[in-house]
Amino acid sequence: MSLEVKIFFLSQNGGILAFFYQIALRDDISVEVWNLKPSKYNNILL
Repeated sequence: MSLEVKIFFLSQNGGILAFFYQIALRDDISVEVWNLKPSKYNNILL
């Protein structure tokens, strides 16, 4: 088992107001970054 980290950003005017992360055990390691403001960076799988 490995580690999966999901990071959610609430951003305004280019700054991060708040964020939270959720960790779960998975078969592989993945980090997903979600920008909740419309941008080309939404749902980037690192």
